[in-house]
Amino acid sequence: MIRFTDATILEEVVEENYFIRSEKFRFHNHSELLSLMDKTVDLSDMIGYLCKVETHAPSGPNQSKRVILHIYMEERIKLRLTIWDGLTNSFAAKFREIDERTIVIIATSILPKSFGGKLCLNASSSTKIYLNGDFEDMKDFRARY
Repeated sequence: MIRFTDATILEEVVEENYFIRSEKFRFHNHSELLSLMDKTVDLSDMIGYLCKVETHAPSGPNQSKRVILHIYMEERIKLRLTIWDGLTNSFAAKFREIDERTIVIIATSILPKSFGGKLCLNASSSTKIYLNGDFEDMKDFRARY
């Protein structure tokens, strides 16, 4: 999200060949996510291998549809990412299109939370999920692991 206030100053960039990367992620490792747990100061990005998907239908009229993604991070630490409502539908559509057994996932704008004393990740309204995309970060992750 971009916010403009009365103090915002806009300057024209005069360079003609100025390159802005089409994607930029700020990945956090497990210890960084732990330090951000239950704080709403930063939305995190993460990368890992998707190893399990659990779908939970709403159990009551005020319940939300949710999907829990089990993800192995670089440190071989398994974390749970919970996605909600509309994001579950777009995830399901992407997931059905994947033919490969090994799936690299990038999740952006996630919230590290504690649940039962453990670190769990929750999707935010701005979370985006990428599966086996053509990003350099995904290629590098696959090459390392």
